[in-house]
Amino acid sequence: ACPGFETCLAAARNDYTDACNDLRMLAERGLPRRLLQEYHWLRRRPGLDFVSTMVARQQEPFLCYDVQAERGAVPEAGLTTLTNAGFRSCAVLPCVYDGVTLGLLVCLGRAPCSVSEPELVALRNLADVLTVALRRQRRDEATQRQMAAISELMRQAQRAQSSATSADDLGAARRICQQGARARVVREWGIAGAATPAPAPLANLLRAAASTDTPQRVEWAEDDGGRIALAIPAQAQEGHAAVGAIWLKQDLCSGMEATLLQVYAQVCA
Repeated sequence: ACPGFETCLAAARNDYTDACNDLRMLAERGLPRRLLQEYHWLRRRPGLDFVSTMVARQQEPFLCYDVQAERGAVPEAGLTTLTNAGFRSCAVLPCVYDGVTLGLLVCLGRAPCSVSEPELVALRNLADVLTVALRRQRRDEATQRQMAAISELMRQAQRAQSSATSADDLGAARRICQQGARARVVREWGIAGAATPAPAPLANLLRAAASTDTPQRVEWAEDDGGRIALAIPAQAQEGHAAVGAIWLKQDLCSGMEATLLQVYAQVCA
């Protein structure tokens, strides 16, 4: 799909973390082993910026006709990696959805190369196809993970019916829910044994969910990205109760997060 370049890579963000350098290869054509070794060696050194890091952060395509002639436009580590591997031109396009960089399309040439408008349109279309594939992959992986967590929670609830439950059982269920939902925080309110305090936004949401007996949701922004909190009412012998969680906005992938919280609420009850 990229005939003007010798090397083409499709890369995805690993685990969707904030470490933009943490990429995993999805597909490649003509990738020299030396380029990969140089990249992995350099990224161990703190403070170095790569083209991939810059594009993932800025979420804008980067096109360079000649890295030797446009040295000032190429980050230090990126310039070193490309030069040592014998590349002169590059085009890097981000795969962005809902404000999050899911992956990158990287095209590298061994000679100076200007990208024509039709070629740029073709590259953008290819990046769009990759974005759709990455969205689908994230959703499918999240759904499988959450279904496994729901099954494990139900098994734990069945075991609890035959014996007295403890705070350790509640902690184990919380860990299953948190790992399955990939939530940053999972907390309970109004449930015996739940002594761990919740962050203020979630605590307010838990109280609202418990008092109104309706699910609650709130979104807000912090320096490192958006946050979403959900709270689900729970039936408890002690009276009003609720369970809830906080996610980074990009970690809500499948739409099943609320369902997982509902199952967790049943287990807690």
